[in-house]
Amino acid sequence: SAQARIDANDVKAGVYSATREEVEGLSAQLTEAKTVLDQDVSYANFLIALGQATPQNTVLNELTLDNSHFNGTPFELKGFAKTDSDAAALGNQLKSTTQLFTSVDIQSTSSEGGIPEYPIVVTMSVTLNKTGGL
Repeated sequence: SAQARIDANDVKAGVYSATREEVEGLSAQLTEAKTVLDQDVSYANFLIALGQATPQNTVLNELTLDNSHFNGTPFELKGFAKTDSDAAALGNQLKSTTQLFTSVDIQSTSSEGGIPEYPIVVTMSVTLNKTGGL
């Protein structure tokens, strides 16, 4: 009977050990998930702020974002403007929007390759501001 109790306790200890390992594994996964979420950026908030920062008489070309862009990797952003002064205003406005960008450098402007009503192409190198509160 004492042996039966010892055996029963060994079984309980084995179950406890397995459960504990499972809980520790889940805890590690939750810690990983929290780390990812802490670094997450709301794309919706970013796009709204970007739209608000885009001056009149300019539009932005398609925008493809991935996590590397939110971790300091510069990327190319193209815009279109109605005039050369509108193109300059686009670069200056985005540059002053420090909530979104840590750097904005106009690489080129061209009157070739524009779209209807926006004949000037503006090519910029931009770096997103990860700590901008988005």
